[in-house]
This record gives sequence, structure tokens and C-alpha cells, in this order.
Amino acid sequence: MHFECRIADAPFAGCSAPYRTATLADGPHTFEVRAIDAAGNTDATPARATFTVRRPSGPTVPPSPPQGSKVECEDGVDNDGDGVADTLDAGCLSGPGGLYVSTDPSEVDVASELPAPQLALRCGGVPLRLIDVRQVGRRVIITGAARARYVGRTVDIRLLPGNTRVASVKVGTTGGFRTTVKAPRRVTNKTFYRAQIGGLSTKPLKLKRRTVISVARVRAGRVVIRGKLVKPLLARRQTVVIKRLMTCRKTVVVGKTKVSASGAFRVALKRPARLRAAIYLTSSRVRHASIRTRAVRTNSLPLPIALR
Repeated sequence: MHFECRIADAPFAGCSAPYRTATLADGPHTFEVRAIDAAGNTDATPARATFTVRRPSGPTVPPSPPQGSKVECEDGVDNDGDGVADTLDAGCLSGPGGLYVSTDPSEVDVASELPAPQLALRCGGVPLRLIDVRQVGRRVIITGAARARYVGRTVDIRLLPGNTRVASVKVGTTGGFRTTVKAPRRVTNKTFYRAQIGGLSTKPLKLKRRTVISVARVRAGRVVIRGKLVKPLLARRQTVVIKRLMTCRKTVVVGKTKVSASGAFRVALKRPARLRAAIYLTSSRVRHASIRTRAVRTNSLPLPIALR
């Protein structure tokens, strides 16, 4: 089956959707479309619609497209700051049936309104990132973030060296993903994980680190961060500095705390006002693992925390 269309009394001609006409004069017009089956039988009652063309007398100002329209997503603007104009950004059309959603992370251009996973992607211009890999007993907890266009897609988690797939997980509605896998039998400084969606991969993230954050959340109106410095420590009661990422290149110190003899630390900070999420990291110094007279700086991974 195929279709033929015409405007007014012009001859019918083959057509397909979307149907575009030549420039029409101001005034009323009639559009008709008819179907022709494989045997050549023509629909005797074409579907008909009438419309009117009116051109403004002054300068043309394009109206704002209605919410839920494909035009609104294809406005040519990089609303989410990912370096991709929305005309190419499929994340814009992530509502039911592929409709525009005004609260979609892909369409948020204000950092204060970004959900935690999307905030983690704001710096660096990458569409996919591992946020943290952390060993707890015989399991490894893996979290990451993907641009909104990948919501619902499957992320493969791979162990390096060997590039072995150890897990698969779906990207959540705000772009985050989380899974746990069995810890490797032997963990060395060469044990890494990376995430992959199709041909898109993250940078490898090292499992063995000197600063490990175990808790990063809001509790009773405070931002609670709990972690541990892995021995050997530099001092018995050394200081851990907590910073918040203000821009991609600027951090501010928001707190300090002392570690226990085991290296554990905990801090409760004032929750920033009017932010949906914020990124925190810690900084300290420890002794070199093999050269005990040498001190080295250790920083935690930047961790996005949902504030509301």
C-alpha cells in the first residue's frame, strides 16, 4: 500500500510523512490524502483537512514550541551542557512515547537543579563515567553515571586486566547506575574496573586506594561523610580536609576532622541551600606504602551527593 497527496485541485502525487508543501499563498487551503493498495485499487473517499495560511505583517518571531513537541527538543541549543545540541541529543526525548520532559536531566542547564549523576558528568565533557568502585568484604560496589540519553540502556562492567565482563546493569531514570560484583581473588595496584555502553567506555578506575569513602549522604539535615585512610598513617591524629566542588576548577574547604587510630573519620556538614546535589571530596596525607619516611597526598574520588 502507498499514499498520494495533493493541495487544493492539484493532481494527486505520491507522498509520505512528514508531508511538506511548496510555499503557499495566504488564505484557506485544502489537503487530501488517499491510499492505493497493492492491486491498484484507489480509495474513493480521500481524507481531507482544511487550514489557513496567515503571514504576520511585522517581523517574524517564531513562537515557543509547545511542551511535548519534538521541535522543543530540536531547538539547536545545548541545554544540558554536554557539548551536543539538542537536535542531536536523544536524551531530550525521554518521556513516554519519546516526548520532551521539561524536568528531564538532559534539558537542565542550571547546575543547582542537576541530579547527582548528571552533576558528576558536568565537568570533563564525558557522557559516561564511573563514580566509585569500593570493596566491602568479598564484594565490590560500583556506581556510575550516564547522560540522560542512555537512560534504560545496559551498562557492562569489566574487570581489568583481562577485560572480563563481571556485571551488567541498567541506567536509572536520573542517569545513575549501581551494582555489586564478587571481589577479585587478588587485588593489586593494577586492578581496575571500567564501564561500557556499546562502543562507549569510561576511563578505568582503580580499586585499591588510600582514601575510601563508605558513607556520603544527607541525614537529619546534615551532609554526613564517613571514610577511612588506609595505613600506614602519617600521624596518630592527622587531619582530613573536606572540600566541595564549586566549579569544574574551584573547590572550597567546608570542614576538617581528625582520624582515629585505625584511620577512620566522620564529619557532618551543613547542607547547602537551594541545591539538588553537590560534589564533595577529601584530602589528607599518608605515609608511602613502601618508603615509610616519605609522605604522599591522598584524595578521595569526587562523590556526588543527592541533597534533596
